Amino acid sequence: MTTTANFYKTARAIQAACKLVFDPRTFWIVLLFISISCHDDEIRDQWHRPAQNSVELEGIWQSVGYGRILDIRKGKADLYDISGGGCIARNTFFDGPGFDVGEWTVEVNRSRTQFKYFAQGSVNILTFSKIATLPAQCSDGGLQTTEALTNFDYLWSVFDEHYVSFDERKINWQSIRDQYRAQVTTDNLWDTFTAMLVELGDDHVTLTHPDGTVFKAGQQKLFGRFYHEYAEAGEPGDFETYIQSEFMKILGNIQTGYLNGEVKSAANDRIFWGKLDNNIGYLHILEMSGYRSTPDPGEQLAALKVAMDQVVEDLKGCDGIVVDVRFNSGGLDLASLEIAGRFTSETKTVWNIQALHEGSLAEKQTVELTPTGETQLNKKVLVLTSQFTASAAETFTMAMTQLEGVKTMGEKTNGIFSTMLGKKLPNSWHFTLSNERWTDPQGNSFEAIGIAPDISVDFPSAAQRNNGTDPVLDQAIGYFQ
Repeated sequence: MTTTANFYKTARAIQAACKLVFDPRTFWIVLLFISISCHDDEIRDQWHRPAQNSVELEGIWQSVGYGRILDIRKGKADLYDISGGGCIARNTFFDGPGFDVGEWTVEVNRSRTQFKYFAQGSVNILTFSKIATLPAQCSDGGLQTTEALTNFDYLWSVFDEHYVSFDERKINWQSIRDQYRAQVTTDNLWDTFTAMLVELGDDHVTLTHPDGTVFKAGQQKLFGRFYHEYAEAGEPGDFETYIQSEFMKILGNIQTGYLNGEVKSAANDRIFWGKLDNNIGYLHILEMSGYRSTPDPGEQLAALKVAMDQVVEDLKGCDGIVVDVRFNSGGLDLASLEIAGRFTSETKTVWNIQALHEGSLAEKQTVELTPTGETQLNKKVLVLTSQFTASAAETFTMAMTQLEGVKTMGEKTNGIFSTMLGKKLPNSWHFTLSNERWTDPQGNSFEAIGIAPDISVDFPSAAQRNNGTDPVLDQAIGYFQ
């Protein structure tokens, strides 16, 4: 505790610095000034929840990263996307609650210069800073044109400002511009975009046409193994049908050959479980979403919680648990936390998230894993992964690797972690990209390279799939002996 004598000493120092005549009668005024000055920054940084439709959110706000502008008036928001290529007014909101400010979950700092927006259905927290006026390029509603070069420049600039993995994917984005811009026409714009974006090999990079056509830049990487098999075998039918049939072979082998047909499923059949030999529990997570037909994240997670309660009850007497996410291409990161929370009784930091902002990584957001459910499976756990393990299945894997007694087996995961940042082009096409750096608590990033398993085992070959064997499961069972 600071003594009165020390306060006098501090006051005299201020007197000397400012050439003031020290008067004991003014001591307490000086002391009050010191106290206010010392705590001014702290007070300004305090955050609080405003009242619904609060005037505290009125004004113009720009996001830190993400390229968003909010113009909030009378409890309603107008949303704009902004980049070096221009500004576009959005008629769809970037998150579930929509344009009604009263539905948002936010915290405002005391000086009302920033607010934090807590996204619905994801772990993301976006920070918005107040700006004086709406940027001039947004004032007339922004860009609306089918002109090919304008659309090319807009997409290129959004990636230039927000795409986080050019270095990891060894991409010179300026060279990409130089190569493709010269050949752009209105007729070949779609083909030009897909040709340049496929070079990223990132399945979080997508392009969607109003007719429903969706291009995913990472599909060749994600399904590379099956592309090779399909081409070599000269299989009849379309490629997607071939992929589904091969997946079904593996799942059928697991359920009939390794679980002996004693299988339970739940959550819209996105989860199934049973017991392997030697009293080893087996849990298969096909997706981190789709647990109900509704897209509402709250209802999805509610269904997942019910399913995981059943899983824990049935497998709590097992001597070890295998969690299989080899065919899980992602979904909700909140689902990843819900499932991983069933395997720990302690709170653990599992992810760090940083958005790209003005060429640098913004302030780190730390995400913690907390125990979920009334009972946790605190056992020896083996997580099975493959190159098909992607997105939220990878964030799940990253979370699980922070827990005691957990090992991974199989192949490297796909290497796509960022939340998909959605944008709109001036011609009304939509696209997404990866703008966040996700790292584990030790600061390791696995973007573009994937998480390597502790124990490497090859994916089931075509011959093994056909004869009903699964080398990964065979070794997994042996791991617990």
